[in-house]
Amino acid sequence: MATANSLLYMAIGTRVSSAIVADNIPIDANKGNIDKYVELTFSFMNTPQLQAQTLQEITTSYGICFGLVDNNDYVFLVLAAEEYPRSTLRGILNELKSEFYKSNPRAASDLIEAQTVDSRFIQELGRKYGTMTTKVAEAREKLQEVEDQLRVDILPAIANQEDIKSLEYKTQGFADNARKMEHDSAELESMMKWRNRKLWVVLGFAVLALIPVSYTHLRAHETSLHLVCRLLLEKKKKKKK
Repeated sequence: MATANSLLYMAIGTRVSSAIVADNIPIDANKGNIDKYVELTFSFMNTPQLQAQTLQEITTSYGICFGLVDNNDYVFLVLAAEEYPRSTLRGILNELKSEFYKSNPRAASDLIEAQTVDSRFIQELGRKYGTMTTKVAEAREKLQEVEDQLRVDILPAIANQEDIKSLEYKTQGFADNARKMEHDSAELESMMKWRNRKLWVVLGFAVLALIPVSYTHLRAHETSLHLVCRLLLEKKKKKKK
């Protein structure tokens, strides 16, 4: 069954004899479509408007087809699923042509038939790109598994981590406010202590100032009788000494 990663078919034919001299289906699962692919190849070879050394791109019901006719009238064709990378498909087409002439040097001067073509090169290319197709499919499948795992496990964990960080920031803000309140309270307590000390100092000075004033005030209102009594008491104290 063709997938987005499938290289479906490779073929080499001749326009003069309208024959396929070599072809390959890289993936065994697609070999049931061989007749359709061959029909497509003949249809391409018989297209009147084909020009030598001009790359042709054709969209078919099977996928995307790249074809090229060279100056020796050989036709090179590759067919892949629609989503197959165009740049990779062009590279395969150029490699197909290069390996054909490398394996069959006589083809550059004489038109060769299918019976005389060394087709091992196209089998190798089929294995190479068929294996690549399988590996790409496996890699994409593993990538999808990782993506699903990421979506299920990692992303919620990241979101939870962000919530934790937000909570940490809020907690830090509360701690900063608490430290500020503690500092302000200490300053207020220090100010109150200083004010109490100042009050006691003022009261002390007031008392010291009132004592002589009160004594002088009493002396000022002393009567003759009080004076006689005070002098007698002072005289008695002196005699005791």
